[in-house]
Amino acid sequence: MSTLYIIFGPYGSGKTYWSKKLSKQFNAVHLDSDEYYKKTKESHDDGFKAWMLLFQDIYDLSVKGKSVIVDSAHLKKEYRCIYNAWFRKFDKYVLIEVKNTLENCIINNKNRERQIPLYKLVEKYNEIEHIDKSELKYFNELYVIDNSVKDVTLENLLADNIQELK
Repeated sequence: MSTLYIIFGPYGSGKTYWSKKLSKQFNAVHLDSDEYYKKTKESHDDGFKAWMLLFQDIYDLSVKGKSVIVDSAHLKKEYRCIYNAWFRKFDKYVLIEVKNTLENCIINNKNRERQIPLYKLVEKYNEIEHIDKSELKYFNELYVIDNSVKDVTLENLLADNIQELK
């Protein structure tokens, strides 16, 4: 049975970590949208070519009967729901939200190869539309992974960012 897993959440929330882990567990192909942005040299705001390449790869894998894990921000429900409409070859559709605190997303962003500017990360973090049961119209299963860690203080975080901007 082929399954399309969509893993979404804010930048730096831990999507790639979980995508890689789950792709091994479910024997699925891991497609990371960041890799498509790198290939096309497009930004996250202007990624038409990146998305077309990603969608082509998803389609090609679906025709071969492969399971696929797509790792991308997908902040809005309307973006997440298009997968079911566009890729009818999968037997099952699973939506997974990876949650994390803003503080941890900012810290994790510092370790990314392609860092998101701080203002953009905060803006997009606040725009996310969290998973809800209405998405069961498009997905067979819904899950939430909470990566929140409580030991990061906002004061330390702000001090680090102020030093970084100097």
